[in-house]
Amino acid sequence: MTKINGEWDLTPDELALIFAIKGWQYANSEFGYGAPSADSIASVLNALVNMCTDDGAKGSYATIGRFLVVKDNDLPNSYDIYLRVGYVWDEMALMAAASD
Repeated sequence: MTKINGEWDLTPDELALIFAIKGWQYANSEFGYGAPSADSIASVLNALVNMCTDDGAKGSYATIGRFLVVKDNDLPNSYDIYLRVGYVWDEMALMAAASD
């Protein structure tokens, strides 16, 4: 199993704090249902990276909940981690589509 390491813009501790502040909850065997711990977040991210390495496909990705891990095609054994913070939309376009 790959153990991730690298340059974190937000550490698992900081991510756990964001989850707690925002009230973003997950269900898992460690804590039941609630805001995940830093260790739990690191474990999820490790699992996502391993899904990419096990796949072996160039440009592969894996996602769970708010996290997305994408294999970097330019740098072997390197991955980008993304956090979904919400949805955005064009309200005018939605209103126009609804009136059609």
